[in-house]
This record gives sequence, C-alpha cells and structure tokens, in this order.
Amino acid sequence: MLLKMLASVAVLTSFIFVGGYLVKEKPIYDNPSLKAKWVFGILCGFIGVLLMLYGISYGDVRLDLRYLPILLSALLMGFSPAVISATIIGVFRFLFWSSGYTAIIGFFTVMMVGVGAGVIGLYVKGYSLKKWSALVLYGAVIGNFTMYVVNMNILVHIIYTIHYVAGGYLLYFGFTYINQSNKLYRKAKAEAQTDHLTGLGNMRNFTASLNELLRSKEHMPVSLLIVDIDHFKSINDQYGHLAGDEVLTNFARLLIKGSRAEDLAFRNGGEEFAVIMPDCSKETALQIAENIRELVENRTFHVTNKDITVTTSIGVATQEKECIHYKELYQKADKALYKAKRSGRNRVYS
Repeated sequence: MLLKMLASVAVLTSFIFVGGYLVKEKPIYDNPSLKAKWVFGILCGFIGVLLMLYGISYGDVRLDLRYLPILLSALLMGFSPAVISATIIGVFRFLFWSSGYTAIIGFFTVMMVGVGAGVIGLYVKGYSLKKWSALVLYGAVIGNFTMYVVNMNILVHIIYTIHYVAGGYLLYFGFTYINQSNKLYRKAKAEAQTDHLTGLGNMRNFTASLNELLRSKEHMPVSLLIVDIDHFKSINDQYGHLAGDEVLTNFARLLIKGSRAEDLAFRNGGEEFAVIMPDCSKETALQIAENIRELVENRTFHVTNKDITVTTSIGVATQEKECIHYKELYQKADKALYKAKRSGRNRVYS
C-alpha cells in the first residue's frame, strides 16, 4: 500500500516538473487559447487514469489521486478543461475498472468533481492557496461521500483523506515552485537581451535578431538603420550623465514612434541605436530614416531644468535577395553612417 502511495506521488511530481519544463518559455495558462484548454484537459485526464493504476483496491472501490489532475485543470484553465479531464477519467473508470453499482457511482462522482471544480475555477480567479484549498476541500468531500455511499469503514476514510490532502498540497506547492522558477528564468532571459535604460533590445539581441531574419529569407528585402546621436559626449560633459540618460530614454521613444509596428529597435551601446526593418525596400527605409531624423531635430529635450535640442545621423543599408552574413549588412549601414557624419551630421545616407 505504501509503495503505491509513493508511486502516485512520483507520478504527480514528474507531471509537475516535466510540464513546467515544457512551458518555461511561455506559460499556457496565462490567457490560454481554446486549443490549449483542450490539450491540457486531455493531458490531465490521462494523468488521472495513470494515477488510478497506482491506486489501492478495497473490493470494487479504488482509492487513488485521480481527482487532483481535475482540480489542477480547474485551477489553471477553468471550467472546460476540468470537465474534459473528468470525462476521460470517468469513462475509463466505468469501462475498464470493475462494473455494476460501484462503477456507476465512480463515474458520476468524478463528473461531480469536474463540474464543481470547473465552476470554482471559472469564478474564482488566480492561482492562490485559498482557491486551491477550496478545490481540495471540495474533492475531499466528494471522495468521502463516495466511500460513505459504498459503506467503507472509518479507517479507509482516514487513509484516503490523508493521502489525498497530502498529494494535493504537494501538487500545489510543486506547481508554485516551478511557476516561480520559470518566471525568474524568463525575467533573467529578458534582462539579458534588454537594455536596462531604454527598454530596447541590446547588442546581443540585435545580432541574434538580424542574423535570424537574414537566414530565414522570409522577409526580404531587409533594411537596417544604424542611428547615432550627434555630439552626445558634449551633452554628458555639459549637463551630466543623468541628463544624458534622459536624452537616451526619450530618443529611444522617438525611434519607436518613427518606425513601423513591425520594425525592431535596439540600443547597441552608448549613443548608437539600430532599427531592423523586415519586408522593407531601400526607398521605404530612407523615408522612415528621414522621418526619424526630423522627429529628433524638432523635439525639445527637457533636462536639468533646461531645454536642449539634439540631432541624429543615420546610415541605411538594404539586403534585397541573397542571404549574407549579418555583419556584412551591419558594415554597409555603418559605412553609410560614417558618410553622414563626415558630411556634416544630421543627415541620412545609404
């Protein structure tokens, strides 16, 4: 009996950790699609069936943790996944595990858990311990009611309740641990690819994005803008680094404003920025670059109680058809930027 209890716990633990690993990049339970709900409900149904195989038999009655995947479906996904998982477990219980009166009782009580837990999941938002406790309590009441109907003795009630409640809270705390770990992972990954000052992508993100876009060949032509704030060092020297940071932050906003929705903006370091432009011809890129230049030129930056103006120089390069290494496109845009600066700054060159 003890070995089967431990096996059930092992199944739950494996489910939590494997599932958490699969969704570490993007949790499916945040605004889940209909497809995600169905898949999760079906998966939890089969996990419930697996838990039945490691249950403890008392005559025709099976003591196991089959309710817990249903409760997890309700907690994370709401009503329909809970009912789907309950239906799979209930049908298996009815068709493949004993027959007669207890099979009918087993089917209907599983469906009661699915519908009731689904209602709780639908109307009580979030993944709080209080919500989970309500779900576990509901499942415990249904489970003990089932055993009462089939005349189980008090010892069976106690064993089942301890096993079920312990498994339920192990599942919840395992889920919260994995969920928090995944959040920290996603945060660290995002910070590793984001410039902390402007919120734009950093140089690492820029090179990876440009390389991936050029290799895919799906969004040709690809244009690239290398954008540099003119005489930025003099701003730092005259007004201080905090003022310089304010200029960089506002400049980043103007860069996004002047670009298209599908364009990707980055801060490559210092006062150098870049914009990757998929499906963008050279002519369109030049128009957008000129628009950005005018936005910056006509903008007044308020720093340290003073109003200042800045200008920007922009180099433009476009890759029309054949795939090249991202460094080649970057070098073309960088050379164009150099021409703009040599020609007096506050210009767009290609």
